Amino acid sequence: MEWGVKENHVAVFALHNCGKTYSQISELLKPLKISQMFIYRAIKHYEELSRVEDGAQSRHLKSLRAQDNIKTMREQIRRNSLWKQEIMSRELKILTQSMSRLIRDNQHMRVLRRSKGHILTPVLKTI
Repeated sequence: MEWGVKENHVAVFALHNCGKTYSQISELLKPLKISQMFIYRAIKHYEELSRVEDGAQSRHLKSLRAQDNIKTMREQIRRNSLWKQEIMSRELKILTQSMSRLIRDNQHMRVLRRSKGHILTPVLKTI
């Protein structure tokens, strides 16, 4: 078995539970080349979650990349390729950033122009 980050966490937690201070833990784990910042963060993490495993992390929802969403998006683009990404995301009830990610990653498309502009007032339209 190889020694990894999880084992480093376990070692820090075990020493912390034995009542060792930060500096004592640092001295004991110096041969493993564990930094003091790692020790501080690991103990803080342990005190917040009370477990070795990581908590819930913010990740991109894979459900948005489900085949039915990809299929409906592809059909919308095929019907009207000049359709704005923002309008399409509103109609499909998908976040704009997620729609952008779907188009970029799953469809391997890129937009010709990616800019936002101000809505023109009647005075500016006459110019």
